[in-house]
Amino acid sequence: MQPAPAQVRVHVTRVEFDRNDDIPADDQEEISAELRRRVFKPDADSAYQKDLANEIAEVPVRGALRYRGYFKVTATAKLTILWCEEADEH
Repeated sequence: MQPAPAQVRVHVTRVEFDRNDDIPADDQEEISAELRRRVFKPDADSAYQKDLANEIAEVPVRGALRYRGYFKVTATAKLTILWCEEADEH
């Protein structure tokens, strides 16, 4: 029996939007606050950062923008680890 893959807990500390995207500041802050409240728990395999970045861009970010009427929006995300404390990454 193989051991379960190790999990990490990813906490979003900061969200930056493209300055040229024309999304109102209050919408940016709401989306950013929602992401900062969540804790993501991906399996810590070799590609989890890229996979998690794609998941964040597609589901919470793009979904929030569509909810606000931005139907043709594309979203991308890049994760950068600022610091780690055991299984918690920020």
